Amino acid sequence: MKKKRSAKVRYEELVSASSSDILSTNRQIEKDLLRTLPSNACFSHANATGVPRLRRLLRAMAWFFPDIGYCQGMGMIAANLLLFLEEEDAFWLMCTIVEDLLPASYYSSTLMGVQADQRVLQSLVLSFLPNLASVIAEHDIELSLITLHWFVTVFASVLHVKLLVRAWDLFFSEGSVVLFKLTLAMLKIKEAEIRSLDNSADIFNALSDIPRDLDDADCLIKMMESVSSGVCEVMVETQRRQQLAAIMHEHGTLINLHHPPQHLPKQHLNRRELSHSGSSWLLAGLLGDADDDVRTKNVRQTELMVDLREAVLQIARHFQVSCAPDSASLPGELCSR
Repeated sequence: MKKKRSAKVRYEELVSASSSDILSTNRQIEKDLLRTLPSNACFSHANATGVPRLRRLLRAMAWFFPDIGYCQGMGMIAANLLLFLEEEDAFWLMCTIVEDLLPASYYSSTLMGVQADQRVLQSLVLSFLPNLASVIAEHDIELSLITLHWFVTVFASVLHVKLLVRAWDLFFSEGSVVLFKLTLAMLKIKEAEIRSLDNSADIFNALSDIPRDLDDADCLIKMMESVSSGVCEVMVETQRRQQLAAIMHEHGTLINLHHPPQHLPKQHLNRRELSHSGSSWLLAGLLGDADDDVRTKNVRQTELMVDLREAVLQIARHFQVSCAPDSASLPGELCSR
């Protein structure tokens, strides 16, 4: 694997560093280890063979990429990779997914990347499946409540493994545009059934059950080729820029919605690496290299601004709730509570 061969640090070193470092993500990783694939013998109990491998891999990922840390969706992907690959190869393939295949912020605290993709998906459903889009809109169903998890886990949480491996073949060869193509195909397969339903709850449940009802990979891929032949990477990337700009604008970031920056869909993820002396650990790219694209740094800066804004709003809400009503009449003074 190219990423593994070109790496400046060995996987064993990352495992050692992450096991000796106290990360806030470690507690959440421990909680999720037995929840990831509980029905699979490799992950069904604490002493199962896959559990320590998954623990090491996820801790190494959280340590290696401090910008994203750990997200539950990463565990679903990693666990399924471990079913087919050696631990180290699974780790570097995970690095390929978060750095090269998926857009920015898929696994960050803001989830901006996957939020933008859900808006792109809604637009594509309206264009390629207008009748189904009308039913969804008529019953006031928020499609992202169903499909966001599909995207975050790259279908690992919803597709049977025999379909998942076929879906991932396409994902690794064609990129993240496959997420949209396969989702459109799954929706098209069940379109007639969904349109025949009258109850909103039944429609929501039918949409949610689509992946688990599928059992024919060839049928799914043929439908994908038929219904989404007009979906291309350029179309998706253009809409991603527009939607990500809109989300940033909604969060108070100064973005020109008519001319969204061209760099928005991608970002450079900072990596940790061993110092040359081996006695300390450094954040790679914190100050940036000479060849770094300044625009990619702006994306990270924007995310930090969003997080800061949310923190300030939470503090403001705290004081609004905790301050006594009569204290509002004392301008310039803070209540003592």
